[in-house]
Amino acid sequence: MPALDGVRGLAILAVMVFHFRAPELPRWAAAAPGLGWAGVDLFFVLSGFLITGILLDSRGSPRCLPVFWMRRILRIFPLYFAALALLLALSPTSWLPAEADRRYYWLYLNNWLNLLENRDVSHLLGHFWSLAVEEQFYLLWPLVVWALSPTWTLRLASAGIAGIAAARTDAVLCGIDPEFIYRNTFFRLDALLAGAACACLIRTANPARLVRLARLGIPFGLGGVALTVAAARSTHYNHPWIQILGYPLLWLGFGCFVLCCALVPGRWAWVSAKPLRGLGKYSYGLYVWHWPVACALVSIWRSWSLGGWSAAAAMQLCGFAASAVLAWTSYRVLEAPMLRLKRFFTLEAPDSQPVVRDFFSSSISAGTTSNRSPTIP
Repeated sequence: MPALDGVRGLAILAVMVFHFRAPELPRWAAAAPGLGWAGVDLFFVLSGFLITGILLDSRGSPRCLPVFWMRRILRIFPLYFAALALLLALSPTSWLPAEADRRYYWLYLNNWLNLLENRDVSHLLGHFWSLAVEEQFYLLWPLVVWALSPTWTLRLASAGIAGIAAARTDAVLCGIDPEFIYRNTFFRLDALLAGAACACLIRTANPARLVRLARLGIPFGLGGVALTVAAARSTHYNHPWIQILGYPLLWLGFGCFVLCCALVPGRWAWVSAKPLRGLGKYSYGLYVWHWPVACALVSIWRSWSLGGWSAAAAMQLCGFAASAVLAWTSYRVLEAPMLRLKRFFTLEAPDSQPVVRDFFSSSISAGTTSNRSPTIP
C-alpha cells in the first residue's frame, strides 16, 4: 500500500533528521529535530500493524509460521549480518562495543546489554537496539496470533499495552536507568502491540466508526506529546515525563495515523508522495547505515574543529547523501536478490478471510484502496 510505504519513509526521515541535527541549533529550533527519535516508535507501530495483519490473514494455513519466519529471515538477516560483519571488521576499535559484548549483536540480544552486562551502548552499533526489539517481537508474537482468534489477540494486545505502560511508569518512578527503559524490549513492546491492536481493529471493527475515532486520536495523541514536551521543557527520550506520558501518547497518535493512512489513503495523499515512498523503499538500509555515517561525521567535525551553520548544513547534506548511496547500493547488491527468493515462500490466505478482502476492496468516505493480494507480502 503506497500510503504505508510513505509512513515508513516519514519514520526514517525523522530518525535521520534527529541523528544529523546540527549541534549549534538554538533551543527553539532544536525542538522538532529533537523529537526525531520518535521515528523509531512510528516504525514499531507500523511493524506491529503490518506483521499482525499478515499473520491474521494467513493464520488458517498450517504453513503460516514457517513461511512467515522464512520471509522475515530473507528480509532482515542478510543486510543486518553483512553490515555487522563489515562494521566490526573495518571500524576503529574505540568505536565498537567490547569484544565480550559482540556476541549479543550476533544473537539480536544487544538491547539487553544494559541489564545483562551494565555496558555503555552509545557506539557505532548503538542503533541496532531497535532491530533487536523487532526481531524478538517477530520471534514470539506470531505464536500468539496463530493460537488466538483476532478478538482475543486484540484483548491480549490491549492488556499488554496497559500493563507495560504501568510497569514503565513504576520503573521510572523507582529510578531505573532511563536508557535501559528506552531500549528494553519489555518497556517498548507497547508501541508494537499498539500496531497489532490496530491490525485487529481494522479486521473486526466498523470501518466508518474506526475512521472517525482515528481522526480524533491523531490530534489527541500528538497534541498530548506537544503539551508533554512543553511541560517537561525537554524533547529527550530519557526525560521522566516523556517516558511516562510521551511514549503512550506517541503510539496512540501514530496508531491512529497508520489507521487513517490504511483506511482512507485518498485523504492522506501527501503520505503517498513519491519521495516519501522512495525513502520507505530504502528505509531499512538507511537505518542500518546512517548511524555509522553520523559517527564518522562527528569524528570529522571534532578533529577539524568545525563550527557554524554553513559547516553544519554541509555535514548534514553529506550525511544524508552518504547514507542514501550506501542504502541504495546495499539494496541492489544484497537486499533485492534476497527478496526475490521470497517467491519460493508464498502462502495463500485461507478463504475464511472474506471480511478482510471485502473491507480493503471497498471505499471508505473519500479514500479507496485496491484489492489486497491474498499472499503474504
